[in-house]
Amino acid sequence: MDFLKQSVNLPAFKAVKNEICKNHTLMTIEHIFQGSPWALNMFDSSTKIPEGVLMGTIAHLGNFDECLGVNVNEDWGSFKGQHCMASVTRNMSGFVREVKSWTFRWAVCIPSSCSAADLKDFLTTAYHFNINVNPLECHTQGSRSFLPLDWLAIAILGFFGLLCILSTGYDIAVTDLRNRREGLLIFSWYMNGKRLMSTKSSGSILECLHGIRFLSIIWIVFGHVICIAVTSPQVNMLNYERKMRDWGHVAVPGALFAVDSFLLVSGTLLCYTFMKTSKDVNFNLPLYILYRYMRTTPLMAVLILVYTSLILHLGSGPMWDSYFHSTHVDICKRNWWTAIFHIQNYVHPTEMCIVETWYLSVDMQLYLCSFLLLLPLCKKPKTGLILLEVVTAGSLISCFLELCLNNEVISLFNDVPSYSYAHTRAAPWFIGMNLGYYLFHTIQLRKDIAAGRRSGLSKKVVGVGWLLAFVCLAAPIFIQHQFVQEDFIPSRLETAFFKTLSKPIWSLGISWIIFACVSGYGGPVNAFLSWKFFHPLSRLTYSIYLLHLFIIRIHLISTKTPSHADDLSEVSILFSTMVFTILLAIPASLTFEFPLSALLRLLSGYWITQKKWAQHEVSSASQQDDKTDNGAPHCVVIPGSSISHDMNTPMKHPSNLILDGNSIHNGMQ
Repeated sequence: MDFLKQSVNLPAFKAVKNEICKNHTLMTIEHIFQGSPWALNMFDSSTKIPEGVLMGTIAHLGNFDECLGVNVNEDWGSFKGQHCMASVTRNMSGFVREVKSWTFRWAVCIPSSCSAADLKDFLTTAYHFNINVNPLECHTQGSRSFLPLDWLAIAILGFFGLLCILSTGYDIAVTDLRNRREGLLIFSWYMNGKRLMSTKSSGSILECLHGIRFLSIIWIVFGHVICIAVTSPQVNMLNYERKMRDWGHVAVPGALFAVDSFLLVSGTLLCYTFMKTSKDVNFNLPLYILYRYMRTTPLMAVLILVYTSLILHLGSGPMWDSYFHSTHVDICKRNWWTAIFHIQNYVHPTEMCIVETWYLSVDMQLYLCSFLLLLPLCKKPKTGLILLEVVTAGSLISCFLELCLNNEVISLFNDVPSYSYAHTRAAPWFIGMNLGYYLFHTIQLRKDIAAGRRSGLSKKVVGVGWLLAFVCLAAPIFIQHQFVQEDFIPSRLETAFFKTLSKPIWSLGISWIIFACVSGYGGPVNAFLSWKFFHPLSRLTYSIYLLHLFIIRIHLISTKTPSHADDLSEVSILFSTMVFTILLAIPASLTFEFPLSALLRLLSGYWITQKKWAQHEVSSASQQDDKTDNGAPHCVVIPGSSISHDMNTPMKHPSNLILDGNSIHNGMQ
């Protein structure tokens, strides 16, 4: 106790202008000497001399709950315990290549009569450093008040919930098909749930996309778990961050390529579906745009509303308010419109409301541009193909020039603006369009081969194809491993070449897998990717993509003590994240995605009876190759930082409706 008494820095106390704060602090120190339980709790919950700083322990959170549990009522005054985080930024460029500086944080439990400014003045004077104390990182015990925007979010969610309850009740109560009105069944969880969970095979040639979608989203979720976990409070952050660069963890940075898989699938589905329906449909540009916009935007809009309002009520912790205010709440209030109009990757790209929705903007932008290629492909195939190849080459050139001009580095985090530009991500999309065009024009050929009327590829050619596909998939991952090493400093040209060519090379490998599975050369790979277990899960990929980081953030940002990062703990977080995300994605899909699909069909003139609502198993990518099916379930394909959502759309449409054939809402007939 003598040590504590001698450590009182009188100049530091003089720097505090708040007399009540000063008196309460001095009384707290005096009661620490006296052994008062409440004062010892305040001292005990504050950070002492920090340990493990050189191992990457840069956030010392103290004991949040212990501090907030202090409630003092004495003759000389009353106050509550207030948990604050003080911080100082230091140069750390010598420790991690991608990080120039780190902000070290430590906890201090002070009387609630003190403000963040009082603590800043005290610490800055005491330690002769420019100490920062964010008012959003000072917390006291008490409930958070609900603002008008919070009530608006509750009202909107409650409205949709009520619609689902009423529609489901009507679906269960009215069993006579002659008296059932399809418009009242749109929000029925019972009907939509049966469509979601169906594993009935439709004989689609593209059923392999079910597995590709779901496995890709798992890979994306895993990458995001590692990315956020490494940057959250860890006692061994530096060691684990370096561990991510060894050969045993090569799949972690490789998760970036899962995004390109979704873009490839999106372009494939768009072109394939458009070609199949173009003879029966008169192209209508406004409906083409509206159909896609209404499929991709509503769930994202609801999530933006939650991030702007209710998110602050869903947890607490030392970093909770400061993190969500700085990364979501304040940014969403300013830039929500850039996300709603899908321009956020170009307008304020460093201040996106929900960072992962960059993929939806890229997807929408490429979708809007694609009709300029789809119409020539249908009406003048030779001209269309030449134009498609020119645009594909142009996308590679534009990506190369962008990277050369910006001189970007390849890191584990890839948070540079060019990562989300449509012109740097377009190559896989256009390669997918080439694949979709080829798959459509070889439908009869594949039927003839299957019937024995024509010979297919030889085993030797198929073997070479699989070998080249493996090389295309492995090369980008293993080459990228070299680029993320701390002792490897690539030139601007090397970085530009790798980032430009790795995406199309990866896309070619995935293209072979799809082609082989569709053409009968997939064998066990096709059997696995078409496994019925993947069918319901693949229909949830769009919602999983939008919601998984919501779950990860709530879990990791609410932490109240640094954790120890290791492979087992990260895999545990992955599995728990997938479970909770799927549990949240199911009601999200049944409330917003499936009903919207049905509503758009009704508005387009489709009054479908219960029989015609028979299950389409592949909402965006797999529907019957031979026969028309008027089913309407939807699915999404989306990458981890991106996903594409498929919607089963009927094979035939009214003359004024064009099928939304994109990855995000694609109906594969």
